[in-house]
Amino acid sequence: MAFTKGVWDQLRATTVEQLIAALERDGFAADPACKGAVLVFIKTEAKVNRRVVVHYHPGKTWGAKFLKGLLDDIGWKENDLYRVGLITGTPPPQQNRPIYLVPCGCDGGLTSTGQPCPKCGGQRFREV
Repeated sequence: MAFTKGVWDQLRATTVEQLIAALERDGFAADPACKGAVLVFIKTEAKVNRRVVVHYHPGKTWGAKFLKGLLDDIGWKENDLYRVGLITGTPPPQQNRPIYLVPCGCDGGLTSTGQPCPKCGGQRFREV
């Protein structure tokens, strides 16, 4: 994921408190079982549960590579950063790109435990 210079200029000073507030605005809830400096946030979605671990140090900011990896793990794209309030301004217009369906390669849409495949959601095809 590549962000523009203007986006990185706003993101580089993001503190852990701002990230936690953005996670909560996006529907992530703190795991009550975690205490101390390690905070776990879970978001329950229709097909998958997403989990993010944040090490809390007051006022902490991150380097560009670590922050990029963290945003990739969370699954946020540039438009999501505008939506959750990490960056301000007007989001760029979305480009309509074609969606292709390719076979997932899973066993009939199910994992070995009988749950729907996390990649295709049990549909046997995933979007590319």
